[in-house]
Amino acid sequence: MVDERTICANNNCLKLISKDDATLTCREHIYHMSCFMCHQCNADLDDGYKTGANDQRPYCPPCFDSVAGVSERLCSKCGKGIPFGTKAFYGKDATKFYHEECFAEVKPPCSKCNRNIPAGKQTFLRDKKPYCFKCFQNVKFA
Repeated sequence: MVDERTICANNNCLKLISKDDATLTCREHIYHMSCFMCHQCNADLDDGYKTGANDQRPYCPPCFDSVAGVSERLCSKCGKGIPFGTKAFYGKDATKFYHEECFAEVKPPCSKCNRNIPAGKQTFLRDKKPYCFKCFQNVKFA
């Protein structure tokens, strides 16, 4: 519940939340809608989030694994580990991770037209969403 002393839970904001502000509540923390982002890397959480066991703050999946002490993720294609600190790609729902070379073989469909992007054709990523070349050229980004 927002009252006149409610402060945004984002450590980069910490400003008062007025009753007219658009807000989002995650566990017991209240955020301005525009301040709801990964607690560690400040990434948008459009692709999902997990909350930390101790601090109940939102984390993107890669940061959650890091905070939780997971030393590596498993590639959803080959099953081998992807150590932290190495480049990894993840699918639309942010639950499947891939090595760069494995991601190229199992490309998710285009986010706009939903067609499969053929092997050997480039996938264009914007806000962690894949696009085919034609749709990427026609999508207007804010």
